[in-house]
Amino acid sequence: SSDIEYDEINYKRKYIITDTNGKNYDIKDKNVIYVFKNKLISQNEIPEEINSFYPIRYYRMSEYREFENIDFIFLVDNSHQDRNGQLKLSKRILRKIERANRF
Repeated sequence: SSDIEYDEINYKRKYIITDTNGKNYDIKDKNVIYVFKNKLISQNEIPEEINSFYPIRYYRMSEYREFENIDFIFLVDNSHQDRNGQLKLSKRILRKIERANRF
């Protein structure tokens, strides 16, 4: 039983992203784009949480659905305050995503 619980915890840690709205996304076998500080990064480049004052926050960028081969785009942030309002990706980042989507 503890092996199953351990496997579930590892699976959640590795493949489940919870966004700022509390919604969970299973990213296993999905094509996911991460944007951090206006740069495309890999999952391995997402910074560790420094402390509870600067938590890692994931914002699902659901309005960018025009990319065929991309399942999820997340804006990753570690600022002190939760971002409010409409979040937008820069045109430069959108062009990079478009180029990455071609391969």
